[in-house]
Amino acid sequence: MKKLLLILFALIVKTGISAGEYLYLTVQNTDGSTSTVSLTSLTLSIENGQLVAANSETNETYPLSSLDKMYFAKSPEVTIPDIGWATLYSDCTLDLSTSSVKAYTAQFGTSSVTLTPVTKIPARTGIVLCGTAAEYILPVTATTTALTTTNDLSGTTTDLEADDNGYYALTKNDEGTKVGFALVESGVTIPANKAFYLSNTADARIFYSISDIDNEGTGIATLTQTDDSEQAIYNLQGARVKNASKGIYIINGKKVIIK
Repeated sequence: MKKLLLILFALIVKTGISAGEYLYLTVQNTDGSTSTVSLTSLTLSIENGQLVAANSETNETYPLSSLDKMYFAKSPEVTIPDIGWATLYSDCTLDLSTSSVKAYTAQFGTSSVTLTPVTKIPARTGIVLCGTAAEYILPVTATTTALTTTNDLSGTTTDLEADDNGYYALTKNDEGTKVGFALVESGVTIPANKAFYLSNTADARIFYSISDIDNEGTGIATLTQTDDSEQAIYNLQGARVKNASKGIYIINGKKVIIK
């Protein structure tokens, strides 16, 4: 563990981290819980078998015996588009207790998906967000946080090229009337800091649509899986389209060039 800390200290000195690049340090424990502290005037030390992270904002201690990893994190920024929904996979520990943005974990079944409201979110946890269309910087917390709900969402901190394993990402249906998870075509890039559902099967006909979400967080919300088997058409970004014009599309799971 001391070796890990020495590497961290050396990395801070070597990289000369600027506030515009990395703003936080996240500490992850062996149980998956995380804590995120600001790098501003941050000092790290080892005292009585604990890592001490201190600055003017906080003074946190972490038992070395339960420390798993540490990584630098950028500001947790997210854009919620006009559809009012987005996904996030952040390097920061979040506390949305007082935020206008609502967060949910997702549990996928054979014919439905269940969304559960959450406010305290460990780093590197895939979540679904709901709110007014705008750009947000979400609140970070140094309080050690563990996930208390079942969650089938994964995510990526870097751009990820989807393959044939069955990546489902948040999008609109072809009519633009529903929001849900649809299959991402192999070779399409999933942007950094986005969450997705990784299924055992890749079926472009399946669209997991969001319906009747309770944004007040009064309970569990259900998503219904809809099998639109007739002429399911997707563009190369994984979004369903109603009518295909010129270009390359995925029609019923097959790549088709329309001239």
